[in-house]
Amino acid sequence: MGMNKTGARAGFSLMLSALQKHRTDVLTRNSAQKSQAARKPEPSRHVSGRVRALFPIAEVFRRYGYEAATMSILAQETGLGRSSLYHYFPGGKEEMALAVLDLAEVFLREDLMARLGGDGDPSLRVEHFLGRLKEYYCGGAVGCVFASLTLHDCPPPVATRVSALMHFWIKELAGRLTKLGVKSPTTVAASVIRNVQGGLVVALATQDGGHFDAALQDLRPLLLPSS
Repeated sequence: MGMNKTGARAGFSLMLSALQKHRTDVLTRNSAQKSQAARKPEPSRHVSGRVRALFPIAEVFRRYGYEAATMSILAQETGLGRSSLYHYFPGGKEEMALAVLDLAEVFLREDLMARLGGDGDPSLRVEHFLGRLKEYYCGGAVGCVFASLTLHDCPPPVATRVSALMHFWIKELAGRLTKLGVKSPTTVAASVIRNVQGGLVVALATQDGGHFDAALQDLRPLLLPSS
């Protein structure tokens, strides 16, 4: 599916930098609430082991999607036995997917959207935002976990969470665009995200990151219509 494993690790390392600024209870909140096997918070060592396991788990979901990401593959890629995976994620694969999505939410809120915030030069903020998108998706070499998790059959809680996160992204982006003076910010925000996702699909299908670069270039007049 055009997956670059080195690129995937680089993309998710950006999530880790955002996560380090955020309390670990945000990371585990949704998956703990939604998993039927959820239990009381574990010691910090447990949380750290869970976080470390999330990055190879996220790579697997990006490469295979939800349905094809078997426990055997997840165990192989994490270097953990099945018993260890169930220790960190008692709800199994569904809880793993929800935890990866929680991590994505932290990145969106604490890092990506923050690039458009502040009181600096609007054009500079837009450049920071576009640069972060390019860095996170490794120039179009890795796909979006939102898309990969919903390509094939996935449990309703995962599909619902992805839908909620996409709406969250649109809402957060629209709020930032309002402060930049963009008209019809919600419509523009949805268009921006469509361009990002479409650029990724074409870049991955052709194995040519130039298509993703072009998609990011197309975003400038949307984010800064007066430029």
